[in-house]
Amino acid sequence: MLPLARAAVRAGHEVAFATGPDLAPRAQAYGFATWAVGLSSDAVVARYLERHPDSNSLPPPERLRQVSRHMFVDVAARSRVAEMLSRVRAWRPELILYDQSELSAPIAAVGTGTRSVVHSSGPKTPAAGPARPAA
Repeated sequence: MLPLARAAVRAGHEVAFATGPDLAPRAQAYGFATWAVGLSSDAVVARYLERHPDSNSLPPPERLRQVSRHMFVDVAARSRVAEMLSRVRAWRPELILYDQSELSAPIAAVGTGTRSVVHSSGPKTPAAGPARPAA
């Protein structure tokens, strides 16, 4: 995200990072406005493991589906979405660029009518919704 953020600043755009309170100082150290929202990474993992203590014993594809649905949505996004909505409404950005694992961002984008783009590297995270029937 940093190269994209730097390019946006060079092009004259205002950039802000929204992230958990543990990662906010890193973005601030690079000179960006930063919003600390929701739970820290450690708190997200701890809350997820409290609810799903046997997660690590699942086969990898099933574990990835469970983590995608329950950790990234039920815990992380839920802890951030209210503040994300509030911040986006107040700031009114033209675009929200977000990592594929940060699922409060697209919710905030839809909730405010803001355009959004997902940034990803590596395999796509499985859909967090209900499993689709086999064709």
